[in-house]
Amino acid sequence: MNEKEYLNSYDSNRYWKPSMAADILVFSFDEEDDLSLKLLLIKRKNHPYQGCWALPGGFLEEGETLLETAHRELKEETGITGVHLKQLSIWDDPDRDKRTRIITLAYLGVTSVKSEEIIASDDASEAALFDLMYEYEENVLSYTLSADENKLSAKILINQREDVSKKFEILESKGIAFDHPKLIAHGLERLQERKSC
Repeated sequence: MNEKEYLNSYDSNRYWKPSMAADILVFSFDEEDDLSLKLLLIKRKNHPYQGCWALPGGFLEEGETLLETAHRELKEETGITGVHLKQLSIWDDPDRDKRTRIITLAYLGVTSVKSEEIIASDDASEAALFDLMYEYEENVLSYTLSADENKLSAKILINQREDVSKKFEILESKGIAFDHPKLIAHGLERLQERKSC
């Protein structure tokens, strides 16, 4: 059998296929106040975690790269375009999503977007920039996110592991969907690394 014959007879259903997604961490700094850090979040319109806040993101569509997915989802859910996104990490815990096995590639972007530029749409009922305050105590990262009457928080244990999905362990999470408290913690860690360079 030559390669063409092999490919014509190849059964792509022979192997199990997980879903692929992109999630986007967009941090915003106030140009007049370097200490003011904000994070862009969307309020989920649909189950699971309906009514909870999450990072913008969604599923890979046929013919797309994951970076294209990230830019599309960011525009669809928040109206934001033109943010330079860099790959942050892959999150592949088998139980990270209640629906099915979903592997996500997290992207990180830093911008000076303003609240009035954000327009919630698609499967986001709301989108907002949240003020982000955080502190480290030994190997625990605690952070709070606030926007208007919305108050979210998380405590994350940071372990010394190579596997990024095992490095961050959620000790507490209030109002944040999925494993996104871990993704946010990793994004903060990466921002600190950038600042120290």
